[in-house]
Amino acid sequence: MDYYALAPVSRLKTNELWIIQPKWYKANYELTDNVFVYAKIYTKGFWQGTTVFETTDEALSIKNLWNGGLEITRSDGSIVGTIERKLLSGHTKLILSDGSAFTYSAPSVWKGEYVWKDKFDNELIRLMFGSLSGKVPVTFNKRAVGIPYFSALVFIAFKLNLDNSEGG
Repeated sequence: MDYYALAPVSRLKTNELWIIQPKWYKANYELTDNVFVYAKIYTKGFWQGTTVFETTDEALSIKNLWNGGLEITRSDGSIVGTIERKLLSGHTKLILSDGSAFTYSAPSVWKGEYVWKDKFDNELIRLMFGSLSGKVPVTFNKRAVGIPYFSALVFIAFKLNLDNSEGG
């Protein structure tokens, strides 16, 4: 990989980030504020075997489960959480191993916006897909940065949207 050092999320001074694809010919993406890169996502393995999220703290992998869900693991194989997709409901649920739960959904069928909400239905992170610039704007409230897997939430949303756009 030709990535440079990642910045810790604690360095964030803004509540808006972007997911960008630095090289159009590689399926590698970065979470950036246009000054620092806070996380990256890429696929390992032939035919997109495993999706990897890297931050300054750790690398997480996502693999598809037989039931249509997803499992998030650390590099040592320990499970961080699972993602349950509820068919026809428009909601996806992430349950972390510590018991935290988050819901991912589209507030409107007319826009390319998707949000992560906590168990109290508070909006944490909003992503806007379909921008002509090729960037995916990510806005969030300051509480969201305190979530242990903040960057992973952003990239999970990105992966779910990619899977849906590819018919997966």
